[in-house]
Amino acid sequence: MQSQSRYNMYEVIHKALRARLSRTLVAIGQLDVDDEPSLRELEAEVATTLAMMRGHLASENAFVHTAMEARAPGSTRRIAEEHAHHEDDIDVLAAACATLVAAAPGEREPLAQRLYVMFDLFVQDNLTHMRHEEDHHNAVLWAMYSDAEILAIEQALVAALPPEKKALYLHAMLPAVPTRDRAKLLGGLRQALPPEAFAGLYASVLPLLDAPAQRHLAAALGEPVALADAA
Repeated sequence: MQSQSRYNMYEVIHKALRARLSRTLVAIGQLDVDDEPSLRELEAEVATTLAMMRGHLASENAFVHTAMEARAPGSTRRIAEEHAHHEDDIDVLAAACATLVAAAPGEREPLAQRLYVMFDLFVQDNLTHMRHEEDHHNAVLWAMYSDAEILAIEQALVAALPPEKKALYLHAMLPAVPTRDRAKLLGGLRQALPPEAFAGLYASVLPLLDAPAQRHLAAALGEPVALADAA
């Protein structure tokens, strides 16, 4: 079980990844294989989700695992091996999606069913994987690092992301977390960005939320409710 008194760097990003994986699985299951626009939308959906998963693996390897191994050698061995398997899985899923998209209409149905089963197994594997990280990797981090040090690791990880990746993860995180975390994420960005840039960012993320969530976020940030309602 997680300690509620310690900083959990996995919490928000893993909620986002769980939501994104679930969304993509549902999209595959809903696909009308004879509808070309739907097929292209699914192609983009799968590509975006797989890119997010690949990027997350790379970031954890470079920053979180490096920090853990520095003070607890061998503590990342199991998850590092799973990361390598997940990289292979991502390649296989990308190829399966490409095969589906390139297939003639009469050949798509079994390929779509195959992609659904493969992606479902990928989701199941990642859910187990993330739970292990949250329980066992957090235990190592909390034993070896202070909360300030853990936050510094996370900040270095985020700083290394290119702007387009930061935006992609932000758009995945905001709908997946409660108002307090949305306000924390956007509050930090408001401090870091010029007012005009933050206003544009804020307007761009509001459509991700329903009307009540927009109002709650506006209240938490002290932003005009009218701006939230405008979405």
